[in-house]
Amino acid sequence: MRIFELQGRTNRIAAAAYATSYFFGLFACVLLIGAYGARLFYVDGISEAEIDLRMAPYSMAAFVVGMLSLVAAIAPAFVRRLHDVGLSGWWLAIMAPALLPLLLLLFWRGSESDNRFGAKPASSYAPIYVIIASVIMMIGAPLAIMR
Repeated sequence: MRIFELQGRTNRIAAAAYATSYFFGLFACVLLIGAYGARLFYVDGISEAEIDLRMAPYSMAAFVVGMLSLVAAIAPAFVRRLHDVGLSGWWLAIMAPALLPLLLLLFWRGSESDNRFGAKPASSYAPIYVIIASVIMMIGAPLAIMR
């Protein structure tokens, strides 16, 4: 998989696989940080509010780092997806704040033939397996924490 590559094209399924795998991966990490971070700051006699107050800076830092890594990982996939429909990657700067156009981009059919950004991407079922694994991970992370 071409994670940080901005050249070429990506089909709808591969772009969805990138988005879901990174989003669900970040979600699982946030759950784990929340569950195990609370245990790190737990001391007998301290209220939950005090633990939350102690954890807040670390949680916020983890969230910011996670969101930046999510954007850094997903943005190239959406640039390549824009290339697949025949648009420049700069359209991402216009679409990203609204989010709805990015979701619609996952349903917009790409160019059927070669375009100025390269050849039509090959079809593959591998991204579907990535999406399924990501959903399983999202379901499994909370179950692992609740044990």
